[in-house]
Parts: sequence; C-alpha cells; structure tokens
Amino acid sequence: MGRDWVRRWAEAWFGAGGLIHRWDVTDHIVSGDREVAQWTFECTWEGNRSTFDGATIARIEDGLIVDLREYQTTAPLREWRGSWD
Repeated sequence: MGRDWVRRWAEAWFGAGGLIHRWDVTDHIVSGDREVAQWTFECTWEGNRSTFDGATIARIEDGLIVDLREYQTTAPLREWRGSWD
C-alpha cells in the first residue's frame, strides 16, 4: 500500500465529493506490535449522510503501519456487561 496508495485513495474519495463530518475514536489498545481502535465514523458519500461504528487492527514495525485491516458494522452493536458465572 504505502503513502502513495493512501494519497491516491484520499484524492479519489474527496475528489468524488466524499465528506467526513466526524471520526471519533472511542477506544484504543496497544499490545506489542498491534494497535486496535474502535471508532464512530460519520460521512457523506454520493449525497447520502451516514454514521457507523467500526474497528481498525494495525501491525506496527519501526513506528510505521505495515498491515491494516478495518471493519465496518452492518448491524447495531450488542453490548455485553456481566460475568461468566
């Protein structure tokens, strides 16, 4: 991927009229060479404004992202709070 790929993606997305209204990181975890973040994203794409939750998993080497995977929710989140008793 690299910086050039990210630059081309951003130019194409914003050039086509994509807008980001907010991107709130709600949780961030670092463990070894992995970083995980949960977030809420609100954008306008093709004239449709939408908000969704998602998560990113990244692998870091020498301070750089070398692997990145993102997930978008397609159903309401289910929060579990309790114990395994």
